[in-house]
Amino acid sequence: MKYNLLIWELVPEETQLFLIPAELGNGLLLTANGCMINATELSIEQDEAVSKVNLLVSKEYISDEPEYSTSKGEWVDFRVEPPVLLTPDDSIIGVYICGFIL
Repeated sequence: MKYNLLIWELVPEETQLFLIPAELGNGLLLTANGCMINATELSIEQDEAVSKVNLLVSKEYISDEPEYSTSKGEWVDFRVEPPVLLTPDDSIIGVYICGFIL
């Protein structure tokens, strides 16, 4: 199976790793790559992408937007702890970093 590795930083508290199946969120991760909520000047598209990633990796995400309730926490189960071990049939095809300055 092919995966994207998401490095989700909650600065200064923690860094979380997620192995996201490659068929999920490729365009979303590409747009959100390098973006930090509360720290960088973001385009509208980047802001929406990194906010969506925040929603997908968080159980506690709070929003008044009804469309967000269906995606909340969808990627929580993809969280992994280092070291990340893959089988010989698995590969990481992309590495993305983004997050939140608390």
